Amino acid sequence: MSSNPVTSPIKNIPSCWEDDKRMTALYAPFRIREANPVDYDSKMKFWESNIESWCLEKNNCKFSIKILQQEFKRKERVPLCLNTVIENLERIGNIKLKEDIYRMNPEESWTEWAVKCFVKTPVIWSFAKLKTALMEQDIDDLEYVYITYLKKKSEEIVLRKEQQNKSLYNTAEFQKLLTTCEGIDINPETFEILILWMQINKIIQVHKLENDTLFKFIDGKKNISITDVDVSIYMLEKNKLSIEKAIETLEEEKEELIQTAKTFLKKGMRDTAKSYLRRKKALEKTLEKRINTSENIEILLSRIHEVSSDSKVLETYKIGLNALKATFKENGLSEDDVTNTISEIQEINEMHEEIQTALSEPISTPLESELEEELKSILESVKEVEKDIVLPEVPAHEPKVVIKEKEVAQLAL
Repeated sequence: MSSNPVTSPIKNIPSCWEDDKRMTALYAPFRIREANPVDYDSKMKFWESNIESWCLEKNNCKFSIKILQQEFKRKERVPLCLNTVIENLERIGNIKLKEDIYRMNPEESWTEWAVKCFVKTPVIWSFAKLKTALMEQDIDDLEYVYITYLKKKSEEIVLRKEQQNKSLYNTAEFQKLLTTCEGIDINPETFEILILWMQINKIIQVHKLENDTLFKFIDGKKNISITDVDVSIYMLEKNKLSIEKAIETLEEEKEELIQTAKTFLKKGMRDTAKSYLRRKKALEKTLEKRINTSENIEILLSRIHEVSSDSKVLETYKIGLNALKATFKENGLSEDDVTNTISEIQEINEMHEEIQTALSEPISTPLESELEEELKSILESVKEVEKDIVLPEVPAHEPKVVIKEKEVAQLAL
């Protein structure tokens, strides 16, 4: 290994970067894959990974073979295998010729773009090679766009946007979203390509104004366009910021006039001091108008946002109502069905009560009825016999009992 560290074009230095022997093999042209598939795939992965890291760190989506050779120059040696790497990246759809990107229509669907990317691209690349050969143009000068950078950068922007809870941006605000954590700004051409890519993939809508451009994120799968209301809100917010800056300037001028008036007053120059105070009074009137205008804009923006919030609440209610109706329909629930079911339940309850009443009545058999008749006749005959029996009359006085003395003596014993 080398004793002195070798400068790397990327921060995440490959583990083998200091190994001269290994790097010599990685910088050499590719051999046929059949000779050593494992080594071939490992080398291809090394370059694909490092080219992607370079694009993301530099905040740059485009490159050429010559640019990569200069960026990855190591000990005065440039990689001689990049043509094969570029061919492979082009074949699998990870890169695309820059001129083909600019031919893409923002109104194209994802399917149309995929067909162009994965079916037509290899043919276009072969044609480009033939064209450059015929025109004596160096193929190493062809510029490519790294599609993986565009995908990852788009995902990163969407996450940042969600953290800010904002959907509408002007050019300056949108470019801030694209600045890397290390503070590397996106270059104008990469910015232009990324915007085109995000339009094609239905991530944002773009609306060009006279002196600016508005970018609006599409919420979910809904194709939301930039409306006149969005433009009006943007203009109001822009005017509000402009007025606030003007107010700050006027406040500073007012303070300067006061200080100047005090200085002349100390010098005994009362008339000059009064002239500065008159200018201060006039400035205060202008300042008051600016403050009132700013407050009016603030109230107007607040009401617009309230209406927008109310409309979202109403939309949520409608969604809930439709969901409830759908649930009723799926489960076969309706007012008529419920009424009919309740009526049937009442009829069944009445029928049940009648059945219970009938079941609670005593059950009489023919034998029991005969027994009842026989018992009745027996009772009647008993009554007739009782009538025929003559009993003696009950005595009115108690009977006298005479007990002899001998009987008493015997009872005593």
